[in-house]
Amino acid sequence: MEFKNHTTGVYGELNLKEKGMWSDKGQYEIDGWVKNKENKVLYTLFGHWNAGLVATNVDTKVKTEIWKRNPMPPRSDVYY
Repeated sequence: MEFKNHTTGVYGELNLKEKGMWSDKGQYEIDGWVKNKENKVLYTLFGHWNAGLVATNVDTKVKTEIWKRNPMPPRSDVYY
């Protein structure tokens, strides 16, 4: 999936990984990158589409949680 900020020119890509045929490796995983308009990688992205997404600054190695799933409501196991 591609995305772009038309104001700043920053763009990126987010990839959904395939689950392994004989294992759970790759299950729910997503990864990607964010680049500036000069094509320099600013952030790498990693996470799970059902849990959260973390961006890592390529220069400083600082990790920032940019999305996290909210907890399920009480007794959700009965309804889902």
